[in-house]
Amino acid sequence: MVNAKPKVLFEIYVIPHYQVPFLTELNKHVDLLVMASRDKTVKGLKDIQDNLPFKNIRVESSKRGIYHPEIFNVIESFKPNVIVSWNTSLRTMLMDKRINIILREKKIKTIWTGCDGYETQNFFVGLLAEFLPWRLGRTLRDFLVTRRVTHFIAHSSHMQNFLRRVKLVPQRKITLTHNAIDTSKISDLYKLWKGQGKPRKSYGIIFTGRLIFGKKIDMLVKAFKAILPDYPEATLTIVGEGPAKENLEKLSQDLGIQNNIIFTGGIYDDALLAEPLYDNSLFILPGVGGLSFNTAMSCGLTIIHTHADGTEEDLIRNGVNGWFFDGSEKDLIKKIKGAFQDPKKLKVMGEKSEDFITNKFNLQNMINDYVKVIERVACINQENEK
Repeated sequence: MVNAKPKVLFEIYVIPHYQVPFLTELNKHVDLLVMASRDKTVKGLKDIQDNLPFKNIRVESSKRGIYHPEIFNVIESFKPNVIVSWNTSLRTMLMDKRINIILREKKIKTIWTGCDGYETQNFFVGLLAEFLPWRLGRTLRDFLVTRRVTHFIAHSSHMQNFLRRVKLVPQRKITLTHNAIDTSKISDLYKLWKGQGKPRKSYGIIFTGRLIFGKKIDMLVKAFKAILPDYPEATLTIVGEGPAKENLEKLSQDLGIQNNIIFTGGIYDDALLAEPLYDNSLFILPGVGGLSFNTAMSCGLTIIHTHADGTEEDLIRNGVNGWFFDGSEKDLIKKIKGAFQDPKKLKVMGEKSEDFITNKFNLQNMINDYVKVIERVACINQENEK
């Protein structure tokens, strides 16, 4: 008897362009339905709604209670074996008595996924914070909810340790699956241009991502001004859209460095994004983020980063393919100057970045891990063998 594919309801805020390849590939291995918000927007992020190669449904979201109240109807019509969702949604969902009854009656399993490990850097301090008087209610709710979750997919070692040490989730319920996107097009172009000897800027810095205040791009702009006296030919390319863009453009003008800074706007086609990535030699993420590391590394870029979403602890090895800075403008300036002292070393370190992404932190490995977890928790094979 041919084993049936697990029926997976994948709940998400919106469907970002970079997540479409992941969901498309996952759909080949499971019977997938993606449920996203009809009324949710994320500034600076391209939400794909049309011509998707997998089943999807748009529903209303709610700011109170269950994030997608229509999930009751979706469960009834789709009849999933597994629901995959993120921490905020599962936290409220599994506190709802009606949902828990449905999950038990229909034997639906739940998988908690995402990059929420960046909530704390010091696990001991994080654990103590869980028992502060004003957080105790949430801590008790989380303890109850995490016991109801079937399995956790951690997108970084940091998140795995966060769940285990702070949220007290048993290790047996956690699978480490490194977050990845399809970087094959960028990597192929990098190898092509590298083979052709296409030149790169020795003193070119690039940032890609949503232009939001939490990413501290303004600090990057100020640090960039500070290194210009030593490297007057240096450039800073900022790729992305978001609410902070206007402020950043004004800041560059106020600092008198607008001629050295390039704002490209959002670029959502990898063939086009590869061009500014390859044109530079150093990628800097001065604040939160994660998947922008993958795109930068796939084009052979050396990375400077601080605490981001936890994935940086796996992707970037200090002194091998990048450097960590302590989050201050002073240390960022120091790290940029140190990087620019040896352009040949930057090139070698960038090659390490591309190797890590291509051979380890790639989309296919992520898909394989997701499928294994889904099949295991759904128990599809065991049920068909009975």
